[in-house]
Amino acid sequence: MPLNIATNVSFKDENEGDAVDSKANDNGAANTIEAIVINGHAEQEAIDQMMLPYLQLQNTAKFEYIRDMITQAKSGFSPSE
Repeated sequence: MPLNIATNVSFKDENEGDAVDSKANDNGAANTIEAIVINGHAEQEAIDQMMLPYLQLQNTAKFEYIRDMITQAKSGFSPSE
């Protein structure tokens, strides 16, 4: 026996500030909204995973630069006059 549930889903997108209203007489629209939210979360995770190596490289480069500056300071490095 199929289950029919009347839904009135309303939420506000934090980034856009637009209210989104969805009315349905079955679970189809609710499942669609849930799928969109889950898909958006998956897209954000994919972006985070893509950016992680880039951010690690940036941090490594900064660390190496600082390490080189400290090494030069310890060795008595003096800039040319």
